[in-house]
Amino acid sequence: MAAKTNAAVPSGEPNAGNPLYNAMRTLPLIGIAVVCAWQVGWAADMPEPSPCVTRLAVDEEVAERIALNAKRLDDAYFSVTNVFNPPTRRSFGDFQGRVIFALLCHRALTGRESGTLKDVLGQLGSRVNGGGYFGPQYPDVLDEFQLGGHNWYLRAMCEAWRQYHDRRYLEFARRAFEGLFWPTHGQYDDYPTVPRPKADFKGEELRCGKWLLCSDVGASFMASDGLSDYFATSGDVRAKELVDEMLERFDALDKLKLKNHTHSTLSTVRGALRMHEVTHDEKYMRIARRGWDLYVNRALAADYENFNWFCRGDTWTESCTVADSLIVALHMYKLRGSQADLSLARRIWHNGFAAVQHAHGGAGSN
Repeated sequence: MAAKTNAAVPSGEPNAGNPLYNAMRTLPLIGIAVVCAWQVGWAADMPEPSPCVTRLAVDEEVAERIALNAKRLDDAYFSVTNVFNPPTRRSFGDFQGRVIFALLCHRALTGRESGTLKDVLGQLGSRVNGGGYFGPQYPDVLDEFQLGGHNWYLRAMCEAWRQYHDRRYLEFARRAFEGLFWPTHGQYDDYPTVPRPKADFKGEELRCGKWLLCSDVGASFMASDGLSDYFATSGDVRAKELVDEMLERFDALDKLKLKNHTHSTLSTVRGALRMHEVTHDEKYMRIARRGWDLYVNRALAADYENFNWFCRGDTWTESCTVADSLIVALHMYKLRGSQADLSLARRIWHNGFAAVQHAHGGAGSN
């Protein structure tokens, strides 16, 4: 486990399976509810770590964190106007998906439906482009940031379908899949392995063939999380075919040499875990385990936060990844029953995760 060097900027996200597992997919800045939902769902089944840590104390802490996060989501920053503002970077679909997902997680946890959620869902049809997704429709361009950003939009639409049973949300997901994701089928073998610049960038500085890359190395693979959810929800076998292609390429990448983005890495691991849970195919668990072990050994910081990229010392923590790590540890425990996964989840919760949620209820780097 590495010692962390410095800290800076934040991030955020949301969703999951039953109301608790579903609500679990809300990553920090926007979705403390996700991780809190995991804690609520698993607390009854987890053996007590010591007489000093009571179920009541855990419940009280989770309830307080959920309430703080809900209050944060009432802020004007998450208003309908802001949700649909053009992004400052090429992360099309990212903010919209995360906000919708977070609000849906809170709806599942508390039964409270915010006016913002109703308004945002009501405007979706007029806000997406002709292909059913956000941002430009590029001819013959695979925008890594756009693909990764729409992970959360897919998760949000699948979650909206589970909660409302309104087929228009599955239709939104299908349109995004066919318009944005399915055209990448057959392209992942050519995913570039060129060095990336350290700073984020907005233009086409790294255009490699059809790929328009971003400094969040591997961001396109994180969409396997949303695509696996779409497959599990819709049964569309094309989604499984695409996820298989993505995971095979992801598994073969030298993530240390490429200095992969750790949030993107763990989001991809989450997709592999869902595929294992849905199909019972052990190949997905093997891929997930290799990605998870690499993170634990090379990117998990001594305080159970993270390094934002593999093999970069001049980096910072990212609350999204801290939430990812708690989600993955708990999901590993659910699927494998390993006490080591459970112990690690507890340490992440009480150390890394506890520190990244701020007093206003959102989350960020320390």
